[in-house]
Amino acid sequence: MKYKIEILSPVHIGNGGKISPIEYVVDDKFNRIDMDELFRDKDFNINGFIDDAKFGSFYLGERYGNIAKKHVMYSLDMSRDATKYLMIKKSEIQEFIKTGGNPYIPGSSIKGAIRTAIMWYALKKNNELYSELEEYINKIWSGSEKKLNKKWAGSKIEKMVFGNDPNHDLMRALHISDTERMNLHTLRIENVRILSTRKVGYGYKGFNLIAETLKKGTTAHTTIKIDDFLIKNKEELKFSEMMMEYLYDFEEICNEYARDLIEYEMHFFKKYDDGRLSRIIDFYNEIYNELENGILLRLAWGTGWHGMTIGRLLEEDVLERLRKIYNLGRRRNSPYFVKPFPKTRKIVFENGMARYPMGWVKFEEVR
Repeated sequence: MKYKIEILSPVHIGNGGKISPIEYVVDDKFNRIDMDELFRDKDFNINGFIDDAKFGSFYLGERYGNIAKKHVMYSLDMSRDATKYLMIKKSEIQEFIKTGGNPYIPGSSIKGAIRTAIMWYALKKNNELYSELEEYINKIWSGSEKKLNKKWAGSKIEKMVFGNDPNHDLMRALHISDTERMNLHTLRIENVRILSTRKVGYGYKGFNLIAETLKKGTTAHTTIKIDDFLIKNKEELKFSEMMMEYLYDFEEICNEYARDLIEYEMHFFKKYDDGRLSRIIDFYNEIYNELENGILLRLAWGTGWHGMTIGRLLEEDVLERLRKIYNLGRRRNSPYFVKPFPKTRKIVFENGMARYPMGWVKFEEVR
């Protein structure tokens, strides 16, 4: 089936790269410069540029803005907050994933969000599965089970739900396409700040993160298909009837997961609201109503620990043990493991105010 994706809050899916201050010029736009073309320009002072760059943090627009803007690779809109920050700090920009120079949403990012929702639902509904998870954590705590690194421990938990190896993983049967390539102008440079709770109230980390993000309101399309061939061989692949039902019910499951996550996040922001978080709360009220109009998912960077895991299901004592095993949210000073956990949220700022949490999208089936 074909689905339309609508961006409800800024989405950043990184390609692992960062755009250095020596690669861009800021005016009323963010101008990324084609450095190869610039270096081929006979009027460009290459030796002077190399000398300037030797001193470390160097901004291309400081000395070479006029000639550099003759070789713009692409220009993007910026929020006022991002513009203001870049004018002062000249920081690196986290780059959005692109193919052929244009942004897109990988099917793997969508599938990862759906996978988390189904895993959460399966553990919530199946007492036997949840007991196995709890027993596994308690065995690591007691030392009777070998402690794996966080990645492998998470992988083992996934195997409890989906299957023992990739060949028997239920999610093999769910095929999700990449979206089409989108216009570059669907991207915008946003200023992201990290909210962190304190003993009293909250504050923000002393640095900002600047990223290329898909704009709110941007739309794209993907196809989601359940592989009938694999389903017919469910006995051989050891897919259980229960898990098969979860796969076919992924739309309802994703919304149940989203509803729980929205309620959890609203509780968090209401607890700390001093009047400056009201727009975040308003946003969550708005998308809560969207649960009747489509499928809500939270994707990629900035979604937070609870947006990527099944941690909200864990009993308090089990969660505390898991935190201590893997030093999750450990402070430098005593008490080392304070509540709430996690204590941080990535927030997009707009006009000097906290405005959006990262990564919320809506899916609607296209008939």
